[in-house]
Amino acid sequence: MKRIAILVIAATTQPVYVHYINHYWTEFIAYTNAHTPHIRVFLLFEHHVDLRPYEHLRDNIIQEPRVDYARLCRPEFQMAGVPGILSKTMHALERLQDTYDVFFRTNLGTLIRLPRFDEFVQTRERIIYSGAAVWTDALRDDALVHDRIGPDKSIKSLSELDGYPGN
Repeated sequence: MKRIAILVIAATTQPVYVHYINHYWTEFIAYTNAHTPHIRVFLLFEHHVDLRPYEHLRDNIIQEPRVDYARLCRPEFQMAGVPGILSKTMHALERLQDTYDVFFRTNLGTLIRLPRFDEFVQTRERIIYSGAAVWTDALRDDALVHDRIGPDKSIKSLSELDGYPGN
């Protein structure tokens, strides 16, 4: 059975986000922890978020350390969520890469039909990355155009991505 990590980009900056965490994700996490040991949900928070209200979820929270966002994204390209979402995702993948077979990264507003999702994952021989730019090499092209690959960047060379088919 494939082990699945559901990575949820989390924030508390809007009342609706707090509502989603308290009323949907808390219940979803309790359910998966009790009934689907091969599926683990992680809420991904930035370093500055006060997690005391979520102490009951501590085993399902990954909080990134303080990050130099300028290394991930030049200041003129930074905006709400950029590069914070990327940073939280990278930190979680680095922590969990040897523990799970499949990663599903989503946001607080996503509702998952767990039995169908699990069936989809378990019945596929391989699942390759999918996303907004799945049909082309748009992600690699974008990284090159915006100077995100090089000796002083987190990706030193495009060849580092050779092991990851598609985008």
